[in-house]
Amino acid sequence: MLSTGRLLRILDRDPTQMTKAMAGSMARVDASTALHGSGPSKAQAKFLTEMMQRIDDLKELPTYRHPEQDAKALKTRDGMGDGYQLSQADLAWLERLPRDPAAITYDDAVALASMARSISKMHSPSDARLVNAIWNPVKEIHDAARARVELTHADAYASFTVPASAVAAFADAIEGDNPGMHPAEALAQSEELIRKTLAARNRERERKVEKAQQVLDGLQSDAARRVALDHPNTSPEARPGRDATSSDAPVITDWAALRKGLAMLDELTK
Repeated sequence: MLSTGRLLRILDRDPTQMTKAMAGSMARVDASTALHGSGPSKAQAKFLTEMMQRIDDLKELPTYRHPEQDAKALKTRDGMGDGYQLSQADLAWLERLPRDPAAITYDDAVALASMARSISKMHSPSDARLVNAIWNPVKEIHDAARARVELTHADAYASFTVPASAVAAFADAIEGDNPGMHPAEALAQSEELIRKTLAARNRERERKVEKAQQVLDGLQSDAARRVALDHPNTSPEARPGRDATSSDAPVITDWAALRKGLAMLDELTK
């Protein structure tokens, strides 16, 4: 018999964030516990089977890994307490990057994210500004891509339904956790627990959707503002090859000179 807590770990997880491998892993764990006499009840096994099948039906959903969430970027120590500064090799590498943010490869975007994360704004403000001037337009592109995937997941989430077998599965768990409880009471508690769990999960999903939409709206506004400043008589839609994730910033060709200028400005404003 699986506990209520264990079933909740399955139910309260966003199904669009689960993969076939995760579902398969749950099945293997349940099969293993069954061998030791602690497996699911018949009702729980039915629920798990149906739940995993519905999760598997979502396998074609697109996924997106943002460069700043890549394992390599996350390994970078935040702010490098000793005050990491750009080396000549770093500057040379930055200068070799494509000027168009959309042309920067994923691996280079990960390296940029790592660099932006490692440089302390306190110890090396000019270096931080330089790296962020390159990284931020790239980050915007990936922010937008991630937000679009999130909205795609929202549509799939809205059509996803929890199997009706969940009620009996949780009732078994509640009875197992509370020996002597009347089956009717366990059933009532099961229905209420499922309702509250799904309501909380829905609120979290709504928060993600709202955040994704805000990201896209913000990028559209930024793009429109840049066009209005640079080309006051032209709308963003009228400019070929440009969208909310394109960069209209001036092209900088000498990063070393810019870095030197930023450092001088830092000295003057201390």
